[in-house]
Amino acid sequence: MLSRSQAVTSSISTSMGEKVDNLLSEKVTKEITCNPCGKVFRYGIRTPRILPCLHTSCERCLKPKSSGRDSRVEIPEEELVADDLFAQPKVTCPICRKESDVPGSDLSKLPMNFYAVKLLELIDYFKLERKGRLPCIGCTEPAHWRCIECDENYCQDHSDFHHKSRATCDHRILTFKQILLSPRSLSTMRNQYCTTHNNKPLEIFCKDCNRAICTLCAVTQHKDHETKEVSEAVAALKAKVDALKPQISMSLYSLRQALTRVKTAAREVNVDAQVSSRKVSGMIEVCISAVREKERELVSDLEKKKRQNTEIINSQKELLEGELTSMQTGREFVERAFIGSEVEVLCLEPQIVAKMDELISGDCPTINSEVDRVGFSPSGHDHIFKAIEVLGKVGPPKPDRGPRMIVDDNGELVLLDNKGNVIRGETKELLRLLKQNIIEEELRVEEEERRRLQEEEDARIAALK
Repeated sequence: MLSRSQAVTSSISTSMGEKVDNLLSEKVTKEITCNPCGKVFRYGIRTPRILPCLHTSCERCLKPKSSGRDSRVEIPEEELVADDLFAQPKVTCPICRKESDVPGSDLSKLPMNFYAVKLLELIDYFKLERKGRLPCIGCTEPAHWRCIECDENYCQDHSDFHHKSRATCDHRILTFKQILLSPRSLSTMRNQYCTTHNNKPLEIFCKDCNRAICTLCAVTQHKDHETKEVSEAVAALKAKVDALKPQISMSLYSLRQALTRVKTAAREVNVDAQVSSRKVSGMIEVCISAVREKERELVSDLEKKKRQNTEIINSQKELLEGELTSMQTGREFVERAFIGSEVEVLCLEPQIVAKMDELISGDCPTINSEVDRVGFSPSGHDHIFKAIEVLGKVGPPKPDRGPRMIVDDNGELVLLDNKGNVIRGETKELLRLLKQNIIEEELRVEEEERRRLQEEEDARIAALK
């Protein structure tokens, strides 16, 4: 364990370039930051004020939005002080939106969050201490220690003296870094003194004025008021708070349970939407597949009819082309015969005359140029359009009718069968019945699915007729 001198040496030797923010825990940072605006509190400019709802906010965030100034003009922080705030009878909490009365219509009369102010003061001290510019309360040497109870800064020598003194040997003396890393050390503060009688500590609490006073004020200005010792008043308040803690714990538990249910409901909403979306996509894909199948069927019929007509036309074309070639060949032969000698032509007279008679007397083949025309006549699509209009609906899911084991209101394990009947008995027997009910439920679901698919197929066939 490091001695106090080693600890301060380690603290001083830490790199001066290290940011103060790196030493602040998330909790400390939250304590010194205004939640609505996200800016650090500054006494006199962004003074932290505690509202009756126990939320803390800076004075700037508590200002009324409608004021004599132009709300569009950003007021420099240097020009904004507590006296510059506009008086208002009520203030709305920026966090919970509850309205509260402002004492004397003056925001500066609201209680100050002294814990946040003290943390800010210690951060400023820490910055000065890192630069060697924080003076010791007893001399001109730089201070590196702070007494929590006395709320004073000391150099090494005065810190050792303070620690050895019989009157202050039980005081906690820490470095500023230690305090910032463990802000709980601020829970014990030095005595506060009366503003009227400076040397008198605040030891009495006046219930009528709701403020701490000194003994001299108690017998003079507050002599007719109901007063208690501060320790006694704190003990009474603590007892009252302790009595309320169980109720608060129950309320917190109820709120957490409600929040858990809301979060569960949010997850269920997302899951239901995703599952239903997949079901919609699946149903549409089935419908599209059926339409595509019908498309392929119709196109196939068209191609079949086209092939039949093409075969008929091609056969007639081949026949006509053969006859045409034969006739042209005979005519060319006759014409070429007269090119030779006359004797040769006369020798071929029988063949020439026979060929000419054949060409003249030959009948043209019977050709049927008319073929069955192919067309498409849409029909049944009006039924499809009507079916699309009622193609499913979005609404509450079907209730779970399956058998399952549940815990009843008495904490007893029971079986809820297919018909919703509650069955009680031994666990072994309930499990056997559960298995039997699950089998029956699976058979029922399969039968319903077959019936549904058959109905869809019948409706599809009817729509295509």
